[in-house]
Amino acid sequence: MKKTHLLLLFYLFLINKTSAQNGQNIELSFTKPSKILKTEKLNLWKYGSKGEGIITTQDMAVTLQKPEPFIALSVAIEGLRIDASLVEVSVQTKQDGTWSKEWQPVEYNSDADNSALKMMTNMLELDKSTTAIRVRFCIKSNDIRLKKAKIRLFAPGNISTGSIGSNLELRAACAIPPSVSRAVWGAQWGLTDDKIYKGSPTVTPVTHLIVHHSAGNNASTNWAAVIASYFDLHVNTNGWSDIGYNWLIAPDGQLFVGRGGGNNVVGAHMCGYNANTMGVCLIGNFTTVEPAPLALNKLKQLLTWKASDSNIDPLGNSAIRSNYATMNNISGHRNGCAPDYTECPGNLLYAKLPTLRQDVKTALAGCTTASDELFSENEIKIFPNPNEGQFSISIKMNKKQHNPLTINVLSIDGRIIFEKKINENIVEINEKIELDNAAKGMYLVRISDGQKSTSQLIAIH
Repeated sequence: MKKTHLLLLFYLFLINKTSAQNGQNIELSFTKPSKILKTEKLNLWKYGSKGEGIITTQDMAVTLQKPEPFIALSVAIEGLRIDASLVEVSVQTKQDGTWSKEWQPVEYNSDADNSALKMMTNMLELDKSTTAIRVRFCIKSNDIRLKKAKIRLFAPGNISTGSIGSNLELRAACAIPPSVSRAVWGAQWGLTDDKIYKGSPTVTPVTHLIVHHSAGNNASTNWAAVIASYFDLHVNTNGWSDIGYNWLIAPDGQLFVGRGGGNNVVGAHMCGYNANTMGVCLIGNFTTVEPAPLALNKLKQLLTWKASDSNIDPLGNSAIRSNYATMNNISGHRNGCAPDYTECPGNLLYAKLPTLRQDVKTALAGCTTASDELFSENEIKIFPNPNEGQFSISIKMNKKQHNPLTINVLSIDGRIIFEKKINENIVEINEKIELDNAAKGMYLVRISDGQKSTSQLIAIH
């Protein structure tokens, strides 16, 4: 009975549940000796841990009510003179009444705002049947003092993405690919694409496209749940205002909207140097595993759109104000950080960046001539392209047109921003279009007779 009572007090002291049913926080203090912490070769005192050694927690119950489809675990540590290379965190799990024999490492999170005073781990996915955990901290330097830690457990739930389509009839080379919105994967937080979760978004002129990998699992039954878990990691463990990446791509090619605030919003993904960048994260660990072809193809499509949208040369390199260096315009995360700071995006994905740059360059060449084969018997010209919002459409029909023509200009998200109807029985058309208030970017010009249509992308600079 006494032992049961002590365990109950232990859990009441240790576990602080969040208001959401799918989140659980466990707070640990290392500033005094405690029966709930087992130490080896070190002491706990008022300034935190003292010496090299190991701190291991007692059994800690998982109290999540609906742990589906997995449980995401992450750890935030505070202290003095922390060196992430000399602090190892690992976890042991209990499932079906049996403890795992092996300790699973919880990897250091190089994307987080780490310092000598704090460090964060990456997310580790635990089986949904996990009912208890033990966490171990291995300290490899006498200089390091760990003061406290927060263990975060999160169950995102099964999230359906439904059918992802596009408002545009033509998926041309430089159109933005269809994506899963924040309102879908972030429904439990009430997220929208145009708003950041906490505070106000900041925008930046994008000059560099940064490729990441998540360094997590390469397999999942629900990628939207994985994205939701990275949001929880970034907000509730890292303490950020939103998910760090601007975009995320699953191994099956699904594209997910990342940070809220819209195009050109500043993210949090490159060692604190985020101005002038757009960050794209491929979900998975590509240190020893090849990225999936579907994911690579979607990455090429996304970078092609953004290179066109921001007039970026995929094969070029340029100065980037945020870290006072010259980088390839398409770079890996490791290029924007101090040497050896991170291996992201993994050696096997990083090795594909030269080919990716060339593929994006090739795709860009087709942007201004992208069209279907309808109306191929007629001469249709749209010029100049690119332009500053004023352009002309010249149509020479090989035979008299008996149906009225409709000219539409659509934004990249499918909104009609210009429309004009042309009478029937005309063989030559010359129209000047003025879009003086249109924002810079890609637009689709569509010409239709009600039965057939042709479309072409234009760029407004």
